[in-house]
Amino acid sequence: PANSKISEGKKVEITAEPLDGWEFTGWSGDYSGNENPYVIASLEKNVSVKANFKFIGTDSTLYEGENTKKTNAFVETTPLGFSGAGYVNFDNQVGSSVEFDVVVGSASEKIMTITYANGAMDERPVSISVNGKVIVESFGFTPTETWETWATHDTKVTLAAGINTIVMTSTTENGGPNIDKIELSEETQ
Repeated sequence: PANSKISEGKKVEITAEPLDGWEFTGWSGDYSGNENPYVIASLEKNVSVKANFKFIGTDSTLYEGENTKKTNAFVETTPLGFSGAGYVNFDNQVGSSVEFDVVVGSASEKIMTITYANGAMDERPVSISVNGKVIVESFGFTPTETWETWATHDTKVTLAAGINTIVMTSTTENGGPNIDKIELSEETQ
């Protein structure tokens, strides 16, 4: 396991397990082969290796909020009505955020549908950035009557081939709405 100490002379086995739609292509760092698992018969020094993967699947379209990186935000499971195993609740402060890593096979413009709940009396705006560039300064989420009432809100995003990072960051001290999921789709004519 990362950051754990292993006694000198021990046998170490490191295995790369690709997710669906990905293929292991090899190791980089202190070892640059493609043997999987990579076996060190007798550990003699600190070793740092990185598993590399190639996207071979089709575009992913659905991303659940609970499977994201969160800053001053957390996963909740009540109130109900969400999909998946939970949703993200922003802390009530400027700068709380949720980060989705999304994958597309080729560069394209997509419609991003955000499923959210906002049981507050006020709008809960967020800024939206894609790959570090702010694309919407203030994307408002209007109240949905209760925190159990889920609604959707769409925006366009331009994505590069491969992994893209979409970040929603609260812009007011009231935080953002509860985010259940995002879905990516092709723009219809």
